[in-house]
Amino acid sequence: DNIGKGSCFSTYCDNICDTERFILEKAPGVLASQERFLCFLKIISQTVKNGHALASIPSGVSSDLLMVKYLNIKNISISSIDLDIDSLNLTKHLYTKLNCQFPLNLIQCDAWSTDFNNEFDLLISSGLTIYEPCNRKIFDLYKIFYRALRKNGTLVTSFLTFPAVYKELTEWNMKEINLYNALMQKIIFSDLIGMRWECYRTSKETKQLLQEAGFLNVQIHYDKRKIFPTVTAIK
Repeated sequence: DNIGKGSCFSTYCDNICDTERFILEKAPGVLASQERFLCFLKIISQTVKNGHALASIPSGVSSDLLMVKYLNIKNISISSIDLDIDSLNLTKHLYTKLNCQFPLNLIQCDAWSTDFNNEFDLLISSGLTIYEPCNRKIFDLYKIFYRALRKNGTLVTSFLTFPAVYKELTEWNMKEINLYNALMQKIIFSDLIGMRWECYRTSKETKQLLQEAGFLNVQIHYDKRKIFPTVTAIK
């Protein structure tokens, strides 16, 4: 319940270094990611109904679907779809650890190669857009998601907004962002580690891509820093 409050992870770790503690407690992008995770959990719990088929593409360890408390919900199924077999194995491990009672389908496949058609009531996807710079490929991905959903099905996804250095494009809420922490985050993730999740899009751009793919009622749910928004859209 404390995820996203700035010290949620480090409280469980006694032997972490200062850099690790900074990443968990102060890095603006990480804090925004924690908020995004909480937002996903909330939307999933509010959306799922009896008999729904759920899917995550790419699934990672499927924590956002497996950790929801499906109170009074029956006959649901979850499909975890990921190209990485290790992610699917970790999904199975978490599924067992949490003693989940609903069916779990593990599917090893690239997101752009899936051919699902009217199979899911809820589809979640977080991560791919921040690695893919080509809007055409993102549009193609949204079309794949659209086909995979049943009528009135819900897509829950996310994107990264432009950092403050892009003065004309940024949407960051600088009142909630410590500039020193933002700089340290850049040094750690970009300069030292060389992370490639630097594909940014505006809210307008993301909304337009989803609408062009056929989705309706596209809504953007911002974290308080407006760094890693969650998006919901209806088929």
